[in-house]
Amino acid sequence: MRSSIVMLAIVLVAAVPADAAAQRSVLLVGVGDAETGAFVEGAEVIVKGVGRRARTDAMGQARIPALPAGQHVVEVRRIGYAPLTAPVLLAERDSTDMVMMVMPEANRLPAVEVTTRPASGHLAEFEALRKDGQGRFVSVLETAGDRDYTFESFLLAHMPGMRLQQLQGHTTVMMIRGSACQPLVYLDGVMLGDGDVSGLGTRSLGAVAFFESGQIPPRYRRGGTGGPGLQNPMKYDGPPKQGNEGEKHRSPGGDPGCGALVMWSR
Repeated sequence: MRSSIVMLAIVLVAAVPADAAAQRSVLLVGVGDAETGAFVEGAEVIVKGVGRRARTDAMGQARIPALPAGQHVVEVRRIGYAPLTAPVLLAERDSTDMVMMVMPEANRLPAVEVTTRPASGHLAEFEALRKDGQGRFVSVLETAGDRDYTFESFLLAHMPGMRLQQLQGHTTVMMIRGSACQPLVYLDGVMLGDGDVSGLGTRSLGAVAFFESGQIPPRYRRGGTGGPGLQNPMKYDGPPKQGNEGEKHRSPGGDPGCGALVMWSR
């Protein structure tokens, strides 16, 4: 008697999923282009609320089986087409066909916002000269950022052949080409008559360019005249020097034959 009861329970348990599956429905969705009538391949068909989906084949067909009977909402998505939704009523143990025609839609990309600020003031001149390409150009902002390097270490890294040298009581730039050669030195369009670069660092400079003798732009080709009036404007050196003290600041101001070092502050 006990074995008969156990056997009957097994039969009943096995019959439940078979009966539930028999009540499920199949949805067949055809997707087409509303303008041309062509099949749309690769469209995603979603039965919302039940988590079932499929993609259309080369004939624009998608088959989604084992859906519960009742009212559902079907959504179609495809790149290049506007999303489309439609309701469908599924009967028990039935196969339902529906056709959805999607409308082509141009893809709208997010607007691009330009955040790069144009070069301002004297740095615009640096960019114009760099675009021309005649010379050696280094943007301090691009290479050093806000890091504070000494001017000497910056030259060693980015301007081969240049060295700083103590000359008549100040620090100036020299080209080492067998023998020392002093180039013209400019800062923001003003020639440093004594070539004094004391106190300069990467936090105060925005860009540097060096021009060989034959590359010097016209406005930077004049020779140096020296004198206290052309001392480094970024270095406070006290009132104008008089007598012998002033003589220490009068140097030739560089030789155009040695080239020109042109600098722009930030």
